[in-house]
Parts: sequence; C-alpha cells; structure tokens
Amino acid sequence: MIGKSGSWILLGALFLQGCVEPAPSPAPLAPDCSTLRCVALTLDGGPDGNTAKILDILAQNRAKVTFFVIGSQVSKAPELVKRMVDEGHEVGNHGWSHVPFPSLTELQIRAELANTNQAIFDASGGYEVQIFRPPYGSYSPRVAAIVSYNPVLWNLDPNDWEGGRSAEISRQVGMAQPGTIVLMHSFVAASVRALPDIIQQLRARGITLVTVSELLRSGRSRPALP
Repeated sequence: MIGKSGSWILLGALFLQGCVEPAPSPAPLAPDCSTLRCVALTLDGGPDGNTAKILDILAQNRAKVTFFVIGSQVSKAPELVKRMVDEGHEVGNHGWSHVPFPSLTELQIRAELANTNQAIFDASGGYEVQIFRPPYGSYSPRVAAIVSYNPVLWNLDPNDWEGGRSAEISRQVGMAQPGTIVLMHSFVAASVRALPDIIQQLRARGITLVTVSELLRSGRSRPALP
C-alpha cells in the first residue's frame, strides 16, 4: 500500500515522465459589455490585399474586430480567413458576390449565404458563422423571411469608401460612443492607415474593443442605422 506521501511522489514522477498532462488553462472570459464601455469595429469586403496588414496591426495592439467577408474572396485567400479565426477575431457572412439581396431570388439568396458559410468553414477548419451583414446594408421584409440571421448593420459610418483621408476617418471613429458598431472597409487604404490611431484614441477614452457578438449579447448596442 502506498501512503499519501508516496502517492504524491508517484504522481510527480509520472508528470515528469509526461504520463500525466497538466490541466489546460481556462479560456479567458469575454468582456462584459453590460458594465464596460464597449465598441465593435467591423471591417467589410475582404479578405483582400490589406487583410494581412490589418491582422498585423490588430495583433500588435491586442485588439479584436469582426470581419464581414465575401465568399468569393474567401475562396481566393483561405489562409487569411484561417488567420482571422486563429487570432480570435469574429468572422461574419457578407454574401458570396456582394449583390444587394432584395434584387435576388430566394434560391439565389440561400446560395449566397450557404456557399459563403461553407467557404469560411473550409478555410478555417470548422468555424461556424453566427452573424450576417447584408451587402450595402440592403434588406427588405421579403429577404428577412428567407434569411435565418438577424442582420447586423451599424451606427457609425465614416464613409471611408468615398476616399476620405485617414485623419478624418480616425477623428470620426475615435469619437465612437459606447455601444457603437463601426463600419469600415478592409480594402480602403486610408482606413488601414487610421486603424492604429483609432485603437489608441478609443482606449484613451476608456473604450474596450469587442466583437459584434460580444457587444450584442450585452444588450447595450446603440440603434443601428436604417
């Protein structure tokens, strides 16, 4: 019979030999946006030529965002989608071809969603999409009856796609209020240049950067633009 002290010695020996695995570290708790001042940055339209740089900036600043990706783009750069997932970002469905859904048939709408979800799943090694943003924010009661997702829109849009300067994009987004979902586009170079300053400005104001789903779960998001 082995006494208590002998049991501990045996367990220690087994651990040193690699026979006993250490307990895994608990997953970090998600930010509690019911008490924190949270903002969700979202980047639409990728993956594209700017995505790797965006991911580098986010990694350097330990910031998380939500990417709404286009299915046809995913198929061209699956490694970037895998990196998004591996680095803890949220990935949402933005349609396969970025065509306004109200102009499509029911069959086309279902294909746009299903094909994009499958492309993300395949690229990432099993990521299940939970959120959807309609291309151009274009929605209708008919589309709502077809789509199983609640659409994720936004309540701050710096209109970066119009060619604005990075300083102006940074100024607008840097003033985002708690509960805001910010719309930016990954293919806009000015937004990429503004991103480090945006992160710095928001954090200086006590803002916590979260994913869209983390913000929505808190029930503290601001009303979205129509």
